[in-house]
Amino acid sequence: MAKQTFAIVDCNSFYSSCERLFRPELREKPVIVLSNNDGCAISVSPEAKALGIKMGGPFFEMKDLIQKHKISVFSSNYTLYGDISSRVMSLLSNFTPELTIYSIDEAFLDFTSLTHFDLNHYAHHIKNYIETYTGIPISIGLGPTKVLSKMANHIVKKNRQIGVFSLIDENIREEILKDFPIEDVWGIGRKSALKLKAHGIRTARDFRDYKNDKIIQAILTKTGRKIQDEIRGISCIELTDMESKKVIASTRSFGTSIYSKSELKEAVASYITQAAEKMRKQNNLCLVLSAYIRTSHFNESFYCGQSSYTFTEATSNTLEMIKAGNEIVEKVFKAGVPYKKAGIFLFDMVPTNQKQLDLLSEKPDTTSNDNLMKLMDKINSRYGKQTIKSGACGTKSYWAMLSDYKSPNYTTSWNELPKVS
Repeated sequence: MAKQTFAIVDCNSFYSSCERLFRPELREKPVIVLSNNDGCAISVSPEAKALGIKMGGPFFEMKDLIQKHKISVFSSNYTLYGDISSRVMSLLSNFTPELTIYSIDEAFLDFTSLTHFDLNHYAHHIKNYIETYTGIPISIGLGPTKVLSKMANHIVKKNRQIGVFSLIDENIREEILKDFPIEDVWGIGRKSALKLKAHGIRTARDFRDYKNDKIIQAILTKTGRKIQDEIRGISCIELTDMESKKVIASTRSFGTSIYSKSELKEAVASYITQAAEKMRKQNNLCLVLSAYIRTSHFNESFYCGQSSYTFTEATSNTLEMIKAGNEIVEKVFKAGVPYKKAGIFLFDMVPTNQKQLDLLSEKPDTTSNDNLMKLMDKINSRYGKQTIKSGACGTKSYWAMLSDYKSPNYTTSWNELPKVS
């Protein structure tokens, strides 16, 4: 039986790299991308990091540094990033029988069946191919488990000149594990690392060799035990172990304070639309929708109105969920209040194929509504985000987030195609 082997492909400074694609003069120049509402840095190019720009740093605190070093700044353009991501993932699927997309800029490739390949050479070929045909630089980590491949990729991120690193060889793996900080192991994090250090576990090798399974499970739950086995070379983690799907949230601050109930309903409807689409991609339904509207925390008379709606049957129907959102806004709205933020949460997820029907419900057959949602998702996937949406989302979003530095949608809008002179 072939030994299991995985590769993790990670796009380097992905959002910044996407912005550089159509601005070649910015290659090897400092670039940062800001979060929603231009709040803080969520993507920082290596050149910007070298100048002191920190990931997650507030934008207003770094303005002097940006001006001093002429750092290029962009607002988030998720339509562009999503399209570039789909192109990268589509090309990656040509290199493996099994591809699992982990996030917008990461994917696991299963190389187990590629028994006659020099996998290190093959990974370098993939790296060169993706960078040639998409322009996006990538890093690749190889290992006999997903956790070990992530650790290999972590090493590449520290020294991106090497591009590819492998922990398949046991001797190399042993050398790396003895100095690999426990807090840098995928799925552990700093808080859990502090608890492990109290038991003398400071490195990945300490963690691998620790014999008391009950203590590990008490600190890190069953997933932590699986991480330990993965470091031991036993492949046992599914991505669902690392990524909870119990809650989906969509929250945004407004570009300017709003007082109108109708505009609040539009904002909540837009957030529900985004969350419902994401939920359908995960093949899930929800039983509970919660929504809130609030003022700024700095407002002298702070107010936050929040309520929940429980559906008689689990649903992923955007229109049904918007109706519930409208009811919540009606319930918690106060006139004359300067609202600055709203958000929605979808709870009590169940897989689509495990939906339980309400025997007493008089609701009609939902097949036509399900087909409508599928059609909407298909159109929006092909022609761009919110190409088609409910009228409840509004047509002119005066409440929309700030995005003063947003780049064009070069690849998804006819009106914003790049021009070549």
